[in-house]
Amino acid sequence: MAIEGLVDIVADSPDIQHVHNQLSTPRQEILFTGLSGSQKSLYVAALYKTLRARKEAPTVVLTYNQVAAQRLYADLSSLLPDVENLLLYPAVEVDPHEEVTRDLGVEQARLLAIEAVLRRSGLVIAPVQAVAERLVPKETYIAHRREITMDSVIEIGALTEDLVAMGYERVDRVDGPGQFSVRGGIIDVYPLTEPHGIRVELFDTDVDSIRTFDPATQRSIDKLERVVIGPAREALFPAAALDSAVEAIERAARL
Repeated sequence: MAIEGLVDIVADSPDIQHVHNQLSTPRQEILFTGLSGSQKSLYVAALYKTLRARKEAPTVVLTYNQVAAQRLYADLSSLLPDVENLLLYPAVEVDPHEEVTRDLGVEQARLLAIEAVLRRSGLVIAPVQAVAERLVPKETYIAHRREITMDSVIEIGALTEDLVAMGYERVDRVDGPGQFSVRGGIIDVYPLTEPHGIRVELFDTDVDSIRTFDPATQRSIDKLERVVIGPAREALFPAAALDSAVEAIERAARL
């Protein structure tokens, strides 16, 4: 029997159906005992399959530490090979005051998980430490996303300011995630949540084309009708908040 068949059998079991029915009640707490080792992974896979079939995603599974989260993620990758948005939300494990280079892999994984939750899709595995780390308000994060369609009117100066505020680094040539460049009427952006860069070509202020491109060759790949460019970092600071912070620091310095 294929392993996917085993998940289907468990998903149809009275235990899983009972748990699912209980979860239909908001803020319902259920104590599930007697599972050990890979049984936990199997039951999580079966329960998620039931939830997904009834379109009740997203689902977030918490573990007691990072190692347990990685182990569960590996198990579910085998048990649920058809789930596209199976994501690991890792802990940062770096104190805010530490002078270290940010780990783009960790930041990318966290942003992918955040985007999946905002879209109400996917299965996110996270250690308790990761979800205990504070994030900016949902409204602030959404305000730092930029949607571009073929009907958009774009002023390059304003878009450049937006991308910088979203955490992107301006470079001459985009060759990695978190970067953007402006060459005449061509804007290249490489979101951390996309497999390829995004190239927007303008005719004056009108969008002429939106395409994905390969940063290695700089060649365009696929044509798009719309794209949503998300933040390139979690730490987002609205201009008003920055001004208030500067004023507070200046007042404190005068004391």
